[in-house]
Amino acid sequence: MQQDDFARAVQESEDLLWAAQPAELQTAIRFLACQVAYARRHQAYLPVDEIKEWLEAGRKDPKKREVVTEGMERIIDVLTALGVEPAKKSAI
Repeated sequence: MQQDDFARAVQESEDLLWAAQPAELQTAIRFLACQVAYARRHQAYLPVDEIKEWLEAGRKDPKKREVVTEGMERIIDVLTALGVEPAKKSAI
């Protein structure tokens, strides 16, 4: 990656992060967490459409469930380390 690529990627990602709605950010975090979990196990990445399918099928398919669970556990670890207090959905 060249320096131009770095600056462009940072700027584009920042622009999208500022424009994204909370639900979109939550979905993106779930996708990234599952991607990390999958990559750790398989040293490969999945296309976004496949990750979406994994998240949806994760409750039924044991292999997908393990990856999704690992991803969600990483989200918990990161947000807890950042000092985020859990909120119940019903209270939001």
